[in-house]
Amino acid sequence: FQMPPIVLIHGLLGWGEERPLFGLAPTYFPLEHIRSLWPGSQVVAVDVGAASSDHDRACEAFAQLLGLLVDYGAEHAESCGHTRFGDDFRSKGGLLERWDASNPVHLIGHSFGGNTALALFNMLAQDHWGLGTSADWVVSVTAICSPLRGASLPFFLGLETVTDEEGCCRNLVRQGSLTHAITASCAAVIKLQCWWPRLFKP
Repeated sequence: FQMPPIVLIHGLLGWGEERPLFGLAPTYFPLEHIRSLWPGSQVVAVDVGAASSDHDRACEAFAQLLGLLVDYGAEHAESCGHTRFGDDFRSKGGLLERWDASNPVHLIGHSFGGNTALALFNMLAQDHWGLGTSADWVVSVTAICSPLRGASLPFFLGLETVTDEEGCCRNLVRQGSLTHAITASCAAVIKLQCWWPRLFKP
């Protein structure tokens, strides 16, 4: 009996197999140790958006695992104002040797990666990409320290809920607050990742 592969999904501002700063940054997951505890099967860590949405990160994880072109979906891309397609992993091949209903995986996400793991599972169950996926492609979903029910800390640090003239509630970041600084830092990381991708890869 071969143990199902493990797929690790990092959290906000994290990384997977590729260590940033030319490979000088520490490993996000203790991959060597985990692999020593899981012999005879694969343990892989995907590299998804540092501060992207659950939907986008799930699409990126799916494409990396199977070796496909990242497809965010036409409707989602239009509503969110970004391109439909992302990185192309077809020439590299997938991280997993086999992945289907007969060869399912364990999804393990840390922090925001747990939310991404749940999003990926739901999209697989709905056959979001039209490739015949289902819930049977996943053995289990594990979320480690993940904000599955939201997080109140950002509101304590400066996030505010306001009601506009039409009666719609919106969450706004108070200028000069710690949340504003964190949000600006995340935006800067995303921009740097787009402008100089080699800075975040070995």
